[in-house]
Amino acid sequence: MDIRSAIIQAKKFGGVIKRDGTYFYPTDDFGRTIIYNEDGKIISPGWEPCLEELIASDWEVSLLKIKKPTKTELSKWRKELIENLKKKPN
Repeated sequence: MDIRSAIIQAKKFGGVIKRDGTYFYPTDDFGRTIIYNEDGKIISPGWEPCLEELIASDWEVSLLKIKKPTKTELSKWRKELIENLKKKPN
């Protein structure tokens, strides 16, 4: 299914979306879309899909149990992003 339909279904059933063995949890918070492994542990926050991922039709819904980020983790990610943006490129 397309990514929009997968997100709607995942939210409806309390799941996540999945593609190519990777799990994604879209949020409205600073973590944006968070990537998870098959054990439900956070790999990385802030995933930004490329065009190919946005137009793909092989997205799935998964009921994988995930560790949702805490407010402390979200705050840490926000701080790290701001610090990285302040750094001058080499």
